[in-house]
Amino acid sequence: MTDTISQAEGIRRWWTREAELEARPGFRTRAARIRVSELEPFRRIVWNVTHSDAPGVCGGTTITFVVTGAGEATKVTFSHRGFADANEAFHVVTRGWAYYLASLRRFLEPG
Repeated sequence: MTDTISQAEGIRRWWTREAELEARPGFRTRAARIRVSELEPFRRIVWNVTHSDAPGVCGGTTITFVVTGAGEATKVTFSHRGFADANEAFHVVTRGWAYYLASLRRFLEPG
């Protein structure tokens, strides 16, 4: 499951087909300008957004996925924090994540 949010191949299936990501702390993408800052396999993945071409949208923010579960059930807790203001850019990002997290759910759920 965590390969889906920690490996480029998995991310390409639910977020962006252009993902370049290695599951190791310190890795930096070129296109998305995201740095993997924490990785606990099967438990927690933290990305730091180091730059965005759209001012105020994502640069300096932190994206976190926490995976918990018991038996056949898995829960993914997501957060994207560090926005300076709840401005229009924040609302654009929020709507975007609503779409992509629904895409992640569709990809992960059987049937």
